Amino acid sequence: MRRVILAGLASVAATAGLSATVFDGRWALLDMPCADETAILAINTIRGDLLFAETRCILVMDEAIGDYGLAWNVELICSGEGESWVRNLLLAVVQPPGGGPDLLVEVDYEDGFVVGRARCG
Repeated sequence: MRRVILAGLASVAATAGLSATVFDGRWALLDMPCADETAILAINTIRGDLLFAETRCILVMDEAIGDYGLAWNVELICSGEGESWVRNLLLAVVQPPGGGPDLLVEVDYEDGFVVGRARCG
């Protein structure tokens, strides 16, 4: 992943347009228990942040894909372990038709890495 050092991280204002009811909450990596904090991504759209195990990202741009509110292009400024960088992601929620926990699909536009997560609780 390309890492870019950024100055003035605290001055960035979050836009927080993501659908709070769909994205907010705790998401565990697939096949990992929700009790394992290293596998958790916590999304809080009210504050406009995403908290990974060792990284905090601030939402700086979001754009809905379509009209359903289930898929978004997002730009994040992330920091952790003394570094800061920009991430551009596609976040999409899959709501299984037969029930079960919602699934979050995260696609990193820079490296093409795809992560699946299940909603906790």
